[in-house]
Amino acid sequence: MKVVITEPRSPLAQAIIANLTRDGLSTVVRFEGEATDAEACATAVAGADLLIDLRPLVAVDHAPDAGLAHDPASWDAAGQHMERLCRGTYVLMRAAVTAGVTRVVLASTLRHLEDYDPAWSVAESWRPRPALDDPAALGPFLAEEVARQLALVEPITVACVRLATVRADANPLAWDEVHVDDAAAACIAAATATLGAAEPYARPHLATGWWLFHAPGGGPHARFPIAAARAIGYAPRHDCHPRPAHHVHAARSVRHVAPRVIRRVTVFGAGGPLASAAAPHLQSAYRTRLTDARSLAEIRAAGVPQSPGAPLPTVPDAPHDATICDVTDPVQVWRALDGADALLNLSVVRHEVVGAFRVNFEGAWYIARAAVALGIRRAIHTGPALTLHDRPSGYGHDVAVPDDAPARTGTWQYTVSKYLGQEVARIAAEDHGLETPCLVFCAFVNPDALAHAEPSPGGPHPMSISWDDAGRALRHAVDVPAFPQPFDVIHLTADLPHGRYANAKAKRLLGWAPRDTLAHLYRRR
Repeated sequence: MKVVITEPRSPLAQAIIANLTRDGLSTVVRFEGEATDAEACATAVAGADLLIDLRPLVAVDHAPDAGLAHDPASWDAAGQHMERLCRGTYVLMRAAVTAGVTRVVLASTLRHLEDYDPAWSVAESWRPRPALDDPAALGPFLAEEVARQLALVEPITVACVRLATVRADANPLAWDEVHVDDAAAACIAAATATLGAAEPYARPHLATGWWLFHAPGGGPHARFPIAAARAIGYAPRHDCHPRPAHHVHAARSVRHVAPRVIRRVTVFGAGGPLASAAAPHLQSAYRTRLTDARSLAEIRAAGVPQSPGAPLPTVPDAPHDATICDVTDPVQVWRALDGADALLNLSVVRHEVVGAFRVNFEGAWYIARAAVALGIRRAIHTGPALTLHDRPSGYGHDVAVPDDAPARTGTWQYTVSKYLGQEVARIAAEDHGLETPCLVFCAFVNPDALAHAEPSPGGPHPMSISWDDAGRALRHAVDVPAFPQPFDVIHLTADLPHGRYANAKAKRLLGWAPRDTLAHLYRRR
């Protein structure tokens, strides 16, 4: 068996390598390159059977501090750290799939579950709760999400092993630690176990997909119980001491942002057609600051619409203003939001990996952090609908797909990175009491530009909407007095008759209704 292992200098890697090579049946490739380098990844995994990726776990010890809330210049190192970790997971996983690797063991951390009361029996079925400003927990959690989304659709088995803090010395284990030998045993068990047999209702050969195991230290005093990992033979030999008597669990202290009257709105990604459609509606009621990485005048002068009839930006007149803002620069994000009462994040990069992860994920993190620090409660997020993926794990065979169906991103860097940004927005909203409606779209049309178009079989995409209706929906998202919960995914679509997607939630929460029926795009002639 040829095994590729990342972070080979770590104590955990050394313990795994010693175990794998003891019988002489395995060849180990120590990958010390950058996981964000597609060529280096492809070279490393060529001909491999197994990939053991320790980067998310090792990243815990190397995560920079997230910086002070009111010092955006200090956020950059943490944002770049998490972005490289997640993009590296994406690039390395794609390379492994292409090379025909059959199994990946992803070593992660139990840190993003530590906000739960230790008196509770928290197992693999519990939702992680990383803090927005804790890169050591948030980064590995999002790296897991990248791997999980790819594992749902690719012909590969991904076994994620969440470990307690790994100890390599001979001292007694604390309640939240695991000995390095036990940690190595857990990773090797995840690499070699017949995973299909661990599911009582699955056929043993159906082992591809996503598998999750918690690997704490042994004994009754460990911070987390051993649950699913028992099925793969995990039985730690080193027991944990009880938690200290003086330890008292306290809920994470977070700042809850208070509501305020909305007068000024900052729009990120204002050079795109969606913002161009929304700007006139917003400017009739609010003072707007339109920001983009390029000047709006330059984008308009180029005169290249995204699609036939898509709107182009207009340089605003006073009291509105336009400014350059690169969302991957936290200082520029802060300046763009200073004085705002609400924000709309419409920034996006689709067609290249680096830009997609930096803008769609890292930029979203900077925007969320600035919103919390500056007390901006209404933080509207947008993106592609993540319920569009077809097979094998998506909803292509379903109808009446609800707005909040679990995301299925597929493998495109655009949807994967936008999902990470959406998760950041959700965590910020739920932890800090923001109001973050997440408005998602798919296909935009200009009904006038397609007035004489011949209908295609089946009509337009089942989540289609006119540019103007989409722009009005964004205005409504700012207007709404309050939302019933901090984060809500909302489908935006015209009143189409097919029944695949619905806009009932948008009508109910936004007080909005589409005006363009698009009937001429599906009515036969």
